[in-house]
Amino acid sequence: MAEDSSGYKVRATYIAERKKAEFEARKRVEDRGGTITAASSALVTFVFGITVFLTGKDFTKLVSGSAAIILLFALLAFTVSAALGIFVQNAPLKYKAADQPTLESFLQQNALWNSSERDAANDCAWLDIDSIFSLQETTKLKARIATVALSVQALAILLLVVSLALDFHTRGLL
Repeated sequence: MAEDSSGYKVRATYIAERKKAEFEARKRVEDRGGTITAASSALVTFVFGITVFLTGKDFTKLVSGSAAIILLFALLAFTVSAALGIFVQNAPLKYKAADQPTLESFLQQNALWNSSERDAANDCAWLDIDSIFSLQETTKLKARIATVALSVQALAILLLVVSLALDFHTRGLL
């Protein structure tokens, strides 16, 4: 009975699918960056509205100076969170891919062009593996930055709540 030699096809397909999955994971992280940016931007608008409500249109009615300072820190935190979200979504972090000389060598060297399907699949799989590990590194970096952005956003919300509570307490509303 002849030995089945199609195992390389299964492995090459698996590696190609892993590479596709890494690109999808990167896209999800980048989409999360967009969500962070949108939420922070909306909350900054909300904070400005609260500021006008608390201070009046001439910014003269704020009773608690501490509340004003905390509110400014909340605005700063929302801005930092939005900036980090923009970075996560748009930073073109590079990953390893086959370079031009490598790709040209596939065509220019008869030994490679005329190699077996198994050898060609092996060559391409090694290139995909380099890309996969490189993509994983840059995606993990973007995910860590997204986590920091979410943490800063949570801090900003906490600061906003503290600022409002302090101002309402000072006014005798709480």
